[in-house]
Amino acid sequence: MLMATKLEIQDIRRQNLRLWIEEKFEGSQARFVDATGINQGELSALLKDKSFGEKKARKLELLAGMPEGYLDGGLIKSLDAEPAALINPIIDSDTDFVGISRVDLKISAGVSGYAVEYLNGERDPIFFRRAWMLKHGYLPEKLFALEVHGESMIPSLWEGDIVVANAADTKPIDTEVYAVNYEGELVIKRLVREAGNWYLSSDNSDKRKYPNKLCHEHCFIIGRIIYKQSERI
Repeated sequence: MLMATKLEIQDIRRQNLRLWIEEKFEGSQARFVDATGINQGELSALLKDKSFGEKKARKLELLAGMPEGYLDGGLIKSLDAEPAALINPIIDSDTDFVGISRVDLKISAGVSGYAVEYLNGERDPIFFRRAWMLKHGYLPEKLFALEVHGESMIPSLWEGDIVVANAADTKPIDTEVYAVNYEGELVIKRLVREAGNWYLSSDNSDKRKYPNKLCHEHCFIIGRIIYKQSERI
């Protein structure tokens, strides 16, 4: 599995820290400092250019009530490596619901980023209660909905099912399901770890047709699947 460089991951942590402060503390660093007990000078340094290592990231996640690995979640990038672009959630201020956009992702082999094509107007968004998102620590702008194609994940996922991926959650976890750029193809697979290696595994029992695929330098996690919508029971 290709990982971000040391410099890239620190920049990702800074960006996700800013997003958390904006989302959970209405952009107030003072409120964040009061809630976590971190020193204001330390916070300011982390947001600028101070070393933002693994231990600091995990400690800050714990203090701030973030999901584990949130700060390492990654950013949505266009294929030409322009600055990160966030998904635009559909937020109705008169209700308690947030709409998650239906999208197609444009990806290429060997490229970790991707471009987003919105299907709103052609496909209905998926709506969730704000309280549910807050409970799980999800950021609406990091979620997007995809349609399942093919039979590789039967019986867990069927052709035409809708899944929601969390682009803020790219840390590989054994047996969890992810949207992945595999050699330039968008696939939805279960990650499994065997003998120290990560594999993309299909739930379909026909392993001759759907064998496990080794994750290598052209295998990029886009986001963990957190929800499915299906008409099959």
